[in-house]
Amino acid sequence: MIDSTTLAYVRQHPRPRTGCVHRKYLLTCQEYDALMTYAGRRCQMCGFEGGDRQRLWLVIDHDHRRAQWAVRGILCSHCNTQLGRFENGLTVKIDEAAARTYLAQAWVDTYFGIDRTARKPEPPVGSIVFAPRGTHAGRYGRFPEGWQRLQGWKYNHTSIVTWSVMNRRYGPHLLEMTGEVLPPHDKARIFHRKLHYAYN
Repeated sequence: MIDSTTLAYVRQHPRPRTGCVHRKYLLTCQEYDALMTYAGRRCQMCGFEGGDRQRLWLVIDHDHRRAQWAVRGILCSHCNTQLGRFENGLTVKIDEAAARTYLAQAWVDTYFGIDRTARKPEPPVGSIVFAPRGTHAGRYGRFPEGWQRLQGWKYNHTSIVTWSVMNRRYGPHLLEMTGEVLPPHDKARIFHRKLHYAYN
């Protein structure tokens, strides 16, 4: 029988001994706590609380079609696997009505507001946005070729990416307009190397 201390830890983190795995979903610890409270600290489909069934744990579920940041809720590993099969039209071992209810609205849209998580129009050339979280967090400037991470005002040899990639990578709800603009000479600059583009 699992002890109460370990069970409490399992409830606080999706998988034991991996630390704050919620960071890969661009969630702060406070937002993860809010997610767990929203889910009642249990699987939102079957009610499993974690820790008392072998090889079963609570996981963060996200919408693969949208992006890693599009967190839908908390599920046990069994329901998470079966939900994926359900979305692909395969035979499942879960309540299909419960699956439809769960999929009706993602937690990220409820918590941040659907107006914030919806993709915004692309800002004009010369704009600067700030991506506060993620592997390549920082300030990005829009050049005629696309978006590029800035180091000060200088080109720092990172890839050019599209607005679609920016939204998938960082989430429209986290991208912040800084109100800054690129200097005119940077907007018109010519790169002396082959540009590398990253597509969605």
